Amino acid sequence: MRKYIFLSTVVSGIGGGQIYAKNKAKYLLNKGYEVLAISYHGDKNENIDFLKQYVFAEIEHLPSAYSVSKQRKIIDKIIFCIHPNSNDEIVIESNNMLCALWAEMIAERLKCKHIIFSISERNAVNDDMAKFLEFKFNRGELATIAPRTFSELFEKSSVVKNETIPVMNAFLGDNIADYYDERLDLIQKKEFNFCIIGRAGKSYVKFACEQIVEYCKKHPQMSFSLGLVSKFEDEKETLEMNRKFTQVKNLTVYQLGYFSPMPKKLFSIFDLYIGGAGCASLCYRQKCLTLALDMSDSMPLGLMGYDVLKTSDYALKGITYENCFDSVIFTKEYQQKEYIPAIRRTSEEAFAVHDAFLNASVNDKYYFKVSNIKASIKAKIKANFPFLIKIYRRIKG
Repeated sequence: MRKYIFLSTVVSGIGGGQIYAKNKAKYLLNKGYEVLAISYHGDKNENIDFLKQYVFAEIEHLPSAYSVSKQRKIIDKIIFCIHPNSNDEIVIESNNMLCALWAEMIAERLKCKHIIFSISERNAVNDDMAKFLEFKFNRGELATIAPRTFSELFEKSSVVKNETIPVMNAFLGDNIADYYDERLDLIQKKEFNFCIIGRAGKSYVKFACEQIVEYCKKHPQMSFSLGLVSKFEDEKETLEMNRKFTQVKNLTVYQLGYFSPMPKKLFSIFDLYIGGAGCASLCYRQKCLTLALDMSDSMPLGLMGYDVLKTSDYALKGITYENCFDSVIFTKEYQQKEYIPAIRRTSEEAFAVHDAFLNASVNDKYYFKVSNIKASIKAKIKANFPFLIKIYRRIKG
């Protein structure tokens, strides 16, 4: 049997990474693969009928943060979920640097293929990690959604450079359906209406909310609404943001939570949609006026179709939330620019590139010695004694 294994941050819920994994899983199923996902975050109760998912919180940390025996136990548990047979053809795809290290160790145990397709907005790379990535690059097993996510690697490597690293599209498609959801009936439109879309944990969600709050304070003569298609990470953050929201009398906030799939009506209610990566691209494809955010610092890249065409593009010089909002609400300066509609690709077109990348990679079974990448004392404490970190943060904050 042919098996395809994702090792990623999370596959449940909404967000670009989750949509990508689910779309590629469907594509691979049609090609005869059994598809599994191993992640360190996620909702085990979300039923994805075409994708088996398993959550292992331990792989959020460097393998070397654990003892060799603990590493072996973690890998044993993951391999048990894979249920490998001697005649299986197995491919492992990792989507971030931590998962890549675990995936390399699992692939070595199973003597199977491991490719890295980074969908992270930034990849932290030290000297040891650079050697690992050079090894994968030389084997044709390293690709990314955008070269700038590997800027730290380019600084350290004489082998991997901006112009040589393979770039692939993380096909997101449109997880949208035309159905009724009563939450949308609660929304009362104001003079201007914002919508932020993004999963909990993405720093841009909170930061963009704060920017909207400050903007509304500067324009008390207008009424605003904010539809928040997200959830804050914890009760403390929720209380903090609710306090900020209630301080602004001319802003009405609708905390909508998540939708799966997205209701078609959502994209006809608001005046400006705000998101990063996959969420911004989704809105752009629905012909919504969309402000794309840089996932690395939560700052605006520009209006999609007017200033940027992809969320991997570089930001306009000097762009801020305030001048973006002013352009959309008051000056209408953006309308003086040419608008370029989103390019729509099929999953077959996008993933044919992925297939070609996989087929062009080296076939021999050699693997990097992951044990060479050492964890700091702090990383070991964080992995093995997480309660100490919680106590420290409670005392500090």
